[in-house]
Amino acid sequence: MNTQAMGTAEETRVLVVEDDRGIAESLVRGSRQAGYSVEDVRTGRAALSVPSPDVVLLDLGLPDIDGVEVCRRLRKRRSSR
Repeated sequence: MNTQAMGTAEETRVLVVEDDRGIAESLVRGSRQAGYSVEDVRTGRAALSVPSPDVVLLDLGLPDIDGVEVCRRLRKRRSSR
């Protein structure tokens, strides 16, 4: 990951999309300790409502929308800007 292209860690917004609370907590804790701004959600629908994160840590087996589909939609939204 090229953090120089995104700015400093504090400026980089990470979105964690994980329905398993234990895994999510570990990813959030590690990302925050590294200095990133982190938002975490449990569903694909919630992930799609977050405005343009810089980095997405995405579970592929979400309860509502397949993670691959969430990735497609996020990429499409990002490329249309």
